[in-house]
Amino acid sequence: MANTENQRKLFAGIVTILRGNHSQLEKVLWFLSKTTGREQIYIELLESAYVSNKEAFQELVERLGEDVDELNRNPPYKRVMDEMWLNHSLPSDGTNFVRGQRLDFQVTLEKRKRFEMLAICLGISILLRLDVLTPESLQKMFPLFNITSPLTNLLNIKELLSISQKLSGDRYEVTASFFYFGCDIFRNWKRHGNSEISGVRCVKNIVDSFTELAPGVAGGFGGELFGSTITPGIGTLVGGVGGGMASTFVCGALFDRLTQWIFNLPKDELLEKAFRDLDLPCNVSNNEINIKFVRLAHQNPPNPPNSDWMKLKGSINTIKKVKV
Repeated sequence: MANTENQRKLFAGIVTILRGNHSQLEKVLWFLSKTTGREQIYIELLESAYVSNKEAFQELVERLGEDVDELNRNPPYKRVMDEMWLNHSLPSDGTNFVRGQRLDFQVTLEKRKRFEMLAICLGISILLRLDVLTPESLQKMFPLFNITSPLTNLLNIKELLSISQKLSGDRYEVTASFFYFGCDIFRNWKRHGNSEISGVRCVKNIVDSFTELAPGVAGGFGGELFGSTITPGIGTLVGGVGGGMASTFVCGALFDRLTQWIFNLPKDELLEKAFRDLDLPCNVSNNEINIKFVRLAHQNPPNPPNSDWMKLKGSINTIKKVKV
């Protein structure tokens, strides 16, 4: 709203909302008329809300009236107003994320766990087929892998291998891959139960894991075939594990981007949590984020200091790191 006509409508809207309190109305109009520099954010926020969300506009005007009243009674209150209105504002009209920006390494750690588990499953399955490992030796080694799954609590290794042979013959890789998928489902469900991730993130991770299965198995078979022609035994092992991991990594990266778009989630779990704290989807504009923050800041004001304000402040600062 850069032109005079639009600003006239904005101030007319403010007058309509505060007309029942002439003293407050006069103070707000005087306050807005003398805003300069970064304090223009007050007007920008009100203009944005006036255009996009009339309910938010009314609330912001009422909150500003209360703030201006308090400022007149207590001039040091300006620091509190700055915290709620100015200090954490994002650039107006921005919608994009900074490419390549990473906020935390939780996603990377989870992917590493998945690849480690897949490598273990593929390696064990190939060693079993080559008779390097036996069910008895695997039973002794299994606790070292620290794999948690309901299956390992209900069945011993011999029973699992027996089921595996019935399902896929000597191709343990197929059953091993589905065992890996089952473990991944259990881990993500557990993280969701512990409130570490949202339900949508849980579903996305499970879908990603499932889409890695077929490429992993196919890559493992191809790698085994190639490796066995060079050096039977060790070549089969290295080729199978390497081929499975490579194909899983490539396809996993492609499907990860696709499911981010389908489920409307940012890459980082920390960023997703920040948007959840503001009760906003991750594809909203900066103006919408600013409006929401000011509304929530008045519900959880910074004075006196409290955990709700610190959580809100942390969330908006997380979003500011990646929004332009």
